[in-house]
Amino acid sequence: MKFKGYNSFPRGVCNSTKFASRNVTQIFGNRNLSFHILSDLSCVVLDNPKYMEVLRRLGFRIAEAGSSFHDITYGEAHRLIRGQVARLLLTPNAEISQTIADNLKRFERRPAIGVQLRMGGSVSKTIENHRFLRISSLPFADEEIENALKYLKADKRNTTLFVTTDSGIVRNRMLQMYASMNAIQATGYAIGHSSAYFAGGNTHLTYLKRAIMDLVLMSQCDYIIYTRGSSYGQLAMRLGLNTPSRDLCHNKICSPFVY
Repeated sequence: MKFKGYNSFPRGVCNSTKFASRNVTQIFGNRNLSFHILSDLSCVVLDNPKYMEVLRRLGFRIAEAGSSFHDITYGEAHRLIRGQVARLLLTPNAEISQTIADNLKRFERRPAIGVQLRMGGSVSKTIENHRFLRISSLPFADEEIENALKYLKADKRNTTLFVTTDSGIVRNRMLQMYASMNAIQATGYAIGHSSAYFAGGNTHLTYLKRAIMDLVLMSQCDYIIYTRGSSYGQLAMRLGLNTPSRDLCHNKICSPFVY
């Protein structure tokens, strides 16, 4: 019996020469015993045309050759295929699905712009050492919202702004500042997000349900603004498939807006 163990994958796994072959058998070897783990190694196999052809035969949509993967539509390489896989894996239960449906009724004005503001640091509901965005970053979010309105050719009075954040301070600021829009947050479960890592029992489940619900609601928006470096925001962007999207940086506009 052969064993080959992998305890963890480094952050730079996608750029590691160890995985340069992009061949699953060569990377992992042939094993008689397998352990199934939660891990996204798509970055080391999706550039293999054989795997892409298999996915195409299975019915997945594949981005056309020559597509720009870093423009306002895609946001990253292989976003389309990753988003389809994520939609298959993320299936909310009946309770959460009903709460999602109830919240979607509040998207009474269209288009809808979804903005995810992952703060971290001292303004997060759960204080963290790492900061994603700062209070001083919020004017960049305002600028991106204005750009989204222009891109969608939309008027504030006829637009929904869906806000998801790990900070009550930021949530209140956004809902008050954009009162002229249909500015909303989800209802039904308590805001928690990162707090789920530190809470136990029913409290943990409530935070987790809110996080799942916000992910789905973000993906249902017509334009997605998410926080760079947040895997949660990146997943929301992927779930949106071809929905126009932009990412936020803490100290600057991530990239010039072109439309």
